[in-house]
Amino acid sequence: MKKKLFIFIFLMLLLIPKSSAYSKDLIKVDENVTVKNETIEGTSFNFGNSVDIESNINGILFQFANNAVNKSNQDYLFLFSNNVTIDKATFKDGFIFGNTINIDSSNIQRDAYVFGNNVNINNNIGRDLKVFAADSTINGVINGNLFIEAENITISDGTVVKGTLTYPKNAKIFISKDAQINKTKLTDGITIDDKQESYFSKLQSKFISFLNLLVVGIVFMLVFRKKFENIILSKESIFQNLGIGLLSLLFIPIASILLFTTIVGFSLGVILIGIYILLIYTSTLITSYSISNYVLNNKIKNKYLILIIGLSVIYLLKLVPVLGTIVSLICLLYGLGFVTNSFIKRK
Repeated sequence: MKKKLFIFIFLMLLLIPKSSAYSKDLIKVDENVTVKNETIEGTSFNFGNSVDIESNINGILFQFANNAVNKSNQDYLFLFSNNVTIDKATFKDGFIFGNTINIDSSNIQRDAYVFGNNVNINNNIGRDLKVFAADSTINGVINGNLFIEAENITISDGTVVKGTLTYPKNAKIFISKDAQINKTKLTDGITIDDKQESYFSKLQSKFISFLNLLVVGIVFMLVFRKKFENIILSKESIFQNLGIGLLSLLFIPIASILLFTTIVGFSLGVILIGIYILLIYTSTLITSYSISNYVLNNKIKNKYLILIIGLSVIYLLKLVPVLGTIVSLICLLYGLGFVTNSFIKRK
């Protein structure tokens, strides 16, 4: 499990250029990245074998590393690492992926989603905590619900769950007599071997999909460079593109089927359905680049790096339960709508 995760992170790092000269505050890429006592306005990306952050980030913090330490104040935290230490950090919502994860004495104001092998959380949670792990130890006040999918679960003395504790009925669980649990709920659960296989199969599948789409994006940028660079998010057209995307999703197949039923329109129907499939496949590419280009347009000149960052963030968000489904739907509708709307405006 540890080797698979390390390989995955290592491959992610290979996609990022060695030079970190694009922006001093925005992106840091090095073997060992250390950021201390800085104030960063906006989103911060940090890539390295070892990444240690102890600063104030008025935005979203992304950490990609083999060994990651976070002692920062940030609005939102996305952390992907083999070994994770979060100590005396502050964030509203956190998404933490790793092998060994330790969270201690931090101020988690709302929700936390934790995916790992060995997870130890000695921390209070403002709302809900969801943990997916092999072994999990919880000690702290959970003001909302606590959901745990694990084989071995320890609920320690100082744990207070004000909502519902949900865990698999086949889990080996120890609940201290001093723990305060408002309500418990059992799920069917899955065996840890199946869970590990499912979790890493999903990661590998997403990573292969990411690489395939990245290659397609790079080819598109080489062939249609100027048109591609003009793909940028417009606040005024967000809902318009989403609406047009929904209409396109529904009516293009209907139009294709109607053309199939005619003698002279059969070939056009085949072409139309082919374009439809291509648009669905590239909708994530279009959406992620347009958002990333909007956010980073004046900060990074390298359009390929903008593409990599945008696509990486979208694919990480897709890994989060529930949120991933919403992100996928938005990408599909916005991408379809953007291309259709651009075609309509040209006419």
